[in-house]
Amino acid sequence: MSRYRDRYRMSSSKSDPKDAMVLANILRTNLYLYKPLPRETVDDARLRQLTRAHKSLVQQGVKLLNQLISQLKSYYPVALRLFSRLDHKITLAFLERFPVPEKATKASIEDLRRFFHEQVTLINGEPIPYTNLYGRQVSRHPGSLRKFIRR
Repeated sequence: MSRYRDRYRMSSSKSDPKDAMVLANILRTNLYLYKPLPRETVDDARLRQLTRAHKSLVQQGVKLLNQLISQLKSYYPVALRLFSRLDHKITLAFLERFPVPEKATKASIEDLRRFFHEQVTLINGEPIPYTNLYGRQVSRHPGSLRKFIRR
């Protein structure tokens, strides 16, 4: 569009009336170069619907995650410092097991070791990387956490 616009004026500024004139001239002089768009099929409509639903769900997930972060900052800041991301399954499992700071404070080292051991599946002695809520693989445990879990 910008190259066609250069044919009609020196300025690169955009304006709707001038752009409409450029488009009309393109169609008048070069119509044979453009094919009409095919009619929308049922599959096209379904794809559009699914895409909109996916976008909406992603936005809703981000909004809920931000709300959770906000609440944890004021009520349970330790949970934010313990885990790098709140959308990991282990983080949510921790919040389910220790829903209030007092419960986490009262947990013994053995309770914490058991919790982390339950969250990790070992294959040939190595932990499988965590997956986040969307099933995407995330980084492995740091070495110090592996030592803690294996005790």
